[in-house]
Amino acid sequence: MNATTQPEARAMSHTSNPLLDFADLPLFDAIRPEHVAPAMDELLQAADAALERVTAADYPAQWAAMSQVLDVATERLGRAWGAVSHLNSVADTPELRAAYNAALPRVTEFWTRLGADERLYAKYKAMSPAQLNAEQTQAHTNAMRGLVFTKDSQQKRARPGAKIKHAQRRPLIRAGFQRRFNEAFGIRAGDQRGG
Repeated sequence: MNATTQPEARAMSHTSNPLLDFADLPLFDAIRPEHVAPAMDELLQAADAALERVTAADYPAQWAAMSQVLDVATERLGRAWGAVSHLNSVADTPELRAAYNAALPRVTEFWTRLGADERLYAKYKAMSPAQLNAEQTQAHTNAMRGLVFTKDSQQKRARPGAKIKHAQRRPLIRAGFQRRFNEAFGIRAGDQRGG
């Protein structure tokens, strides 16, 4: 894999960075370590902007309006990061590992912050379930279930860019993973067996 300098990597256009190409399936064979940082910079910035936009006081608490902004940005981030994670697992190189490890804290911080945003929770809670179709109702239920708060999340929200300590992040990540695992395998809370 040919490494480029950071300024060259940041100057890449959407057409030259396969992580920013959402026209079709991920272009795994074209993804290089130097694509990771500029793609994550752009996608995290877009996801942050989308979150701020939909949680603004004057933004309508309507499914269509919010999903057109937030879902698009987070789906793109998730898809690109999924491709990077997959390649890190199956085609590991020192360069790719370094690019992955450099981006991982920022990606984790965004998803953790998204799942603990009380403003977003208030928007979802303000939605009228009667105005949602079956698919939107299920997505709304999943979104509400995915929001997890800590006792100091309000203080964190008041300080944009504040870092969530590793010890605070771990329980949030575990809780989200455990919930998704249980849902995937049809396990209800009382069904878990000790072992």
